Amino acid sequence: GNSTYVHPELRPDFPVGKWLQSRPNLGICMSGGGQRAATCALGWFRALNHMNLLQKARYLGANSGATWTALPLFCRQMLEMKENRNAIDYNEYLGKYEKNLVLGDKPDLGIIGDILTKANVMEYEKNKENVSFNDWCDAIDQNYVEPMMGTKDGW
Repeated sequence: GNSTYVHPELRPDFPVGKWLQSRPNLGICMSGGGQRAATCALGWFRALNHMNLLQKARYLGANSGATWTALPLFCRQMLEMKENRNAIDYNEYLGKYEKNLVLGDKPDLGIIGDILTKANVMEYEKNKENVSFNDWCDAIDQNYVEPMMGTKDGW
C-alpha cells in the first residue's frame, strides 16, 4: 500500500483534520432498528460519554434508527469544531448519566432525548392510502431534523 495516503477526513488542511488526528484510532458504531435503536444508541452514547470514551473516538458510525441519534450529535460536534474550535458539552445533548434511577424518576434527557421522546414517526401513515418512501423521509425530517434545527444556535 501507499504509506503516504491520508484519509480525506484527516487531512491537516481540513478544519477538523488536526482535531481528528489528535484522537486515538477508535471507532464507535451503533446498529439500526427504528425508534428502539435511536433510544438504545442514546443510552450507549450516554454511557460512553460517562466513561470518557465518546470524547476519544475518531470515528462514529450508525445505520437506520441509530442515525437519528448519531447524526445530530456528530453534526453538532463537527460544526462546533469548525466554527468555534470547541468540543460540545455531550451532557447537554445526550443527558447526563445518572446512577440508581428508580421507576418514576424524571432524569435529564438532554436535547436529543427530548426530541426522541416527542417523536412519532408512525403518524406519517395514518392518513395515507398509499405510503411512499418520500412520506417516510418527510416523517423522519419532521420528527428528528426539524426539531434539532431549533436547538442551540439554530443549526
